[in-house]
Amino acid sequence: MAIEILNDVEFLFNQFRVTSFMNAAALTHEAEALDETVMGMQEGGTTTRARKAGLRSWNVEIGGFADTTLLTGSDEVLFDAVQVASAEVSILPDGDAVGQIAYAGQATGLSYAPGATVGELMGFTFVCAGDKGFGLNRGLVMADAVQQVASYAPAKQQVGAILDSERMKCFLHIIEFDGTTLDGNIRSDVDASAGGETTEGAFTQFTDVGSEVVNIDGAVTNTFWDVDFTFVGTTFTAVVVYVRDLTSPGLP
Repeated sequence: MAIEILNDVEFLFNQFRVTSFMNAAALTHEAEALDETVMGMQEGGTTTRARKAGLRSWNVEIGGFADTTLLTGSDEVLFDAVQVASAEVSILPDGDAVGQIAYAGQATGLSYAPGATVGELMGFTFVCAGDKGFGLNRGLVMADAVQQVASYAPAKQQVGAILDSERMKCFLHIIEFDGTTLDGNIRSDVDASAGGETTEGAFTQFTDVGSEVVNIDGAVTNTFWDVDFTFVGTTFTAVVVYVRDLTSPGLP
């Protein structure tokens, strides 16, 4: 059993990491409670309504201190994030080390509210919510590091196999980039040892900061996964999250 003390939550919205401005984060994942009560259910003294789980929804709310630094501060980043649709969003409850738990989905920025009373530090809240039927899924951090090497493949993680009706959703957030090109292959394997990897897909070649989600449809029987980067340049910082999408196969 692992009970976490939240002191290093990461929040990634497309190519932006706003963790250093945050002091609060909340993730809500829920389903509508539909009333399917019919006549006759109360026979025998039962007086409880019948419920059926409906459509799911999810949102993330973060709070912290507003930084008004031009281009890179939280104020400009989150102000511009309102109405941005289908953004790649990852929430890492226990930091960004490889193998840590992660939640990821695609969302729309809904609200940004900076403010304070006299004498206080200027704070903010920001809310985004899942959109267009894209569900929230749970998986693992696959890569996070500042790299200065031409080739980088973190340790393989046991994310699991995917069935015919399932898919793996692979999220890439490139936060810093000083170079020419970055290529990344999504690979699976039967175990964690080196060698024998199968390339299941690839990220688009990047030449700057950015983000992307790539879908790998089942069936894939291998249970271990990694990402293999090839980089031309000086340095880059990228966070990669893989999540198994078990509930909404066939979505774009």
